[in-house]
Amino acid sequence: MLIWLLTLLVFQIANRPSHSARLRFHGDNNGPPPLDLDPDNMYNEQMLNTAQQGLPNCLTPRNVAVIGGGVAGLITALELSLAGHMVQLFEASNRLGGRIYTYRTPNGYITELGAMRLPLDQHLLLATYIKKRFGLPIKRFQHYNPNTVVYLNGITAPRSSVDLFPETFHFNVSDKEKGQTPWALWDNAIKSLLDMDDATRLRMYGAYSVQFYLMEVANLSRGAVDFIGFMLNLEADMYASIVEIARDFKLLPANANFSHIDGGNDLLINALAKACQTVPGGRCSLYLNRPITSVLYSSSSHSGTLESNGVTIPGNFTDIVVATTALAANAIDFRPRIKFITKYQALRQLNYDCASKIARSFSVRWWEKQVINGGHSITDLPVRLVYYYNFNTTSNRTEDGALMLSSYT
Repeated sequence: MLIWLLTLLVFQIANRPSHSARLRFHGDNNGPPPLDLDPDNMYNEQMLNTAQQGLPNCLTPRNVAVIGGGVAGLITALELSLAGHMVQLFEASNRLGGRIYTYRTPNGYITELGAMRLPLDQHLLLATYIKKRFGLPIKRFQHYNPNTVVYLNGITAPRSSVDLFPETFHFNVSDKEKGQTPWALWDNAIKSLLDMDDATRLRMYGAYSVQFYLMEVANLSRGAVDFIGFMLNLEADMYASIVEIARDFKLLPANANFSHIDGGNDLLINALAKACQTVPGGRCSLYLNRPITSVLYSSSSHSGTLESNGVTIPGNFTDIVVATTALAANAIDFRPRIKFITKYQALRQLNYDCASKIARSFSVRWWEKQVINGGHSITDLPVRLVYYYNFNTTSNRTEDGALMLSSYT
């Protein structure tokens, strides 16, 4: 169960089926049902105990390959090797961490170019690893500061303003929409969706886009929809499924608390790597700069081999865990392809929202002199969002410099 929940994709090539560690795709009748997306039901006591104490010792050790050195891959490699399996992890780049990418300058400035906000109140499994398994220090991520600003349509207003209404920024809205914040407009629009069960929601609105739902079902004006899209950063998702976006907000509400690891989120990566490298018997091996380009499955031996840029990786593997993004997994040549048709289909149909960050280094934290200690500004300029959060824990003096995310799009 642990592998199934932690990894994007698992290819089991064992002598007998192992449904407990296999992700089920649409159209695939084998394996467990899709993961329940109700945040109250996503984790159980057994799973959280595994995160804190590890898996039971195995009776028959297996030879396992893990593709991808992000959090999912590292946790999979660590837990399986501690349970007694022989595990080799292959990472294509020159670093571990995947989407966690902490950047440090020589003078001690820190910023997060990857994942910077961890929803530990919702993601109980990750919280267990960070706080209980490894005892890493965490701090609350300051998502809001009243002295940051909204700059829209040539108008600047502080985030603390009581007039963050559509008419303030010259949006043409109906009288009933005036005097409402974008969050109130959005919450009222999707409340009925969130109150429905998944099956009813999908049956009634599965074919609706966000924009169509807001305008035709919630009866919002074009101006109100544009205002919501800008303030809630949904402009690029207006043609996405309203069911998916509503589900996202159910899992992670707009007022959710976020945290970060004090000293850099890569401290979790370092802890995982160190724990892996100290597994007795050398059962957990980590290889960098080793892109896996092909996976070859043998039905006669029920095992698999790996290739890296045409070079065969020594050994046969009874189990291969693909713990990468869908884009990276789709670039791997799984052979024979006929056995992976539905998996390739799932990988092709998964879409990502693109994101870019630009960090700038300042010798003085000038924003703190404006009483901005964290939070972010929202703009309609090309920089889009500006995050003032300071990850530099070496000093609390305002005169010290820091890295600031001057653009997050």
